[in-house]
Amino acid sequence: MWKRNYSRIRFFVCLTGLAGILSACASMGCYEDNSVRLQVGFYQQSSSSLVAIDSVSIWGVGSDSLLYNNKSLQTFELDLNPLSNETRYVIRVQDGLFRMQDTLTIRHQNQPWYESSDCGCVLHSSIDTCFTSETLFESVTIQERQVQSNDIQHILLNI
Repeated sequence: MWKRNYSRIRFFVCLTGLAGILSACASMGCYEDNSVRLQVGFYQQSSSSLVAIDSVSIWGVGSDSLLYNNKSLQTFELDLNPLSNETRYVIRVQDGLFRMQDTLTIRHQNQPWYESSDCGCVLHSSIDTCFTSETLFESVTIQERQVQSNDIQHILLNI
């Protein structure tokens, strides 16, 4: 009986040791969020301050996915199209029965950036121009042209 339990214990010790050795050889993996998104904010042009807008819906032109649906927003994030140098989004604001929408067009250059063997490539972009159809927004200000970080406000939509 002792021999049978001893062999089981020896088997589990060997199995645990083998698992430890194999995990030491494995890569650490990619723990970073390697998606870089465009940061946009609504600004009151006269006071240069952020403004919250109620009932905002945003979706990409040519896409059926709704990114924001009737949300109250001051700032929001958008992805730039990695396969094109132009990305367009529709921004709609609804106040009761009153509905206004504008189209935000962003022209940009994409630069793939090799992060590491675990993380692969990250897409960095550079904004060339940005404009709206001026239905809802008075103007657009590009605050930061390089889209390489999620910590910076890139575009200001002035109302």
